[in-house]
Amino acid sequence: MKSFYPRLYCVCLMQLSVIGFCKAQTKAVQNILQAPPANITIDGDLKEWGDSLRYFNTEKQLNYSLANDKENLYVAIRINDFSEQARILNAGFTLAIDTRGKKKETFTITFPVGEQGGATEFGFPKHDNADLTEEDREELTQAKLTKLRGIKVTGFADIEGNYITTSNTYGIKTAIDY
Repeated sequence: MKSFYPRLYCVCLMQLSVIGFCKAQTKAVQNILQAPPANITIDGDLKEWGDSLRYFNTEKQLNYSLANDKENLYVAIRINDFSEQARILNAGFTLAIDTRGKKKETFTITFPVGEQGGATEFGFPKHDNADLTEEDREELTQAKLTKLRGIKVTGFADIEGNYITTSNTYGIKTAIDY
C-alpha cells in the first residue's frame, strides 16, 4: 500500500498598521521584501506563489516566502516533512517580528492553536486506526483541521487578550490547507 504523506500549507496575512512595522525600519540598510503575488487570497492554497517559495529553513525542513505591500505582511509556508507537520498542527507555527532590531520578539502570532488556546490534540491516525483507508484518514484529518481556528497573539496593544479566532476584526488572517 502506498504511504500517505500529506503536505501542509499555511498562509498568514497581518495588517502592518496594527503592527507598526512600517515605521520600525530606520537603519540605512533595509531588507526589502518582494511584492505579494497579484490577487492574493488568504485561503491556504499556495497557487498564487508559483512553483516554489523563496526561502528554505534547513533545520525545520520547510519552504517559506515573505512579501509585503503598503499595508500588509504576507507569509506563505510549505511543510513537506510529516513529523514537522504533526508538530506544527499540535503546537502551532510562531511568526515573531522584531520591530526594533534588538533580536527580541516584539510581536508574535502563533497559528494554529486549539479553540480554547490550549493544545489542539491533533494527531494523525496511528496503530489504533490501522483499519482506516487512506480516504478515511484524509477525511478525519480534514475534519480536525476545521477545528483549528485559534490564533495566539502577543505584543499587540489594540488586541484584548492573547487569543483570537480566524474570524477576528483585527486584520489578522490565517488559513491552512492540507
